[in-house]
Amino acid sequence: MKALRLFLIFSMWSLLSSGQDISGSWNGVLKFSGIQLRLVLNVTRTSNGYSATMDSPDQGAAGIVVTKTTFQDSILHCEVAPMGIQFDGKMQKGDSIPGTFKQGGQELPLTLSRGIMVRTKRPQEPVKPYPYYTVRICSN
Repeated sequence: MKALRLFLIFSMWSLLSSGQDISGSWNGVLKFSGIQLRLVLNVTRTSNGYSATMDSPDQGAAGIVVTKTTFQDSILHCEVAPMGIQFDGKMQKGDSIPGTFKQGGQELPLTLSRGIMVRTKRPQEPVKPYPYYTVRICSN
């Protein structure tokens, strides 16, 4: 009977701990001073916890090493020490992590969501047929 209880307890423990895995890509948008800055947090599970890198596609930055990544009791804490960046958030149902992004004395709300952020293509040299009317003006 004791063995069955222990088995059930350990089975439940493994199910609960696996349900809180945060591995994968998380994205969000920082909004400040009329600017929107996309951020991507790439989290990987390691043998002793988690590691992560951060991308800032709008600034052309990728693979920024997150020096500290912890996830305990549904709380995600990330630091990029050389840049003075810190993020703290609590995982919610539906795969979102609302929290606070801190850098340089500023605190900004940031909600991370699962998945890879896709930016729509906006070519600088449009190709016919244009999605708008054009008018040709001739001068004599």
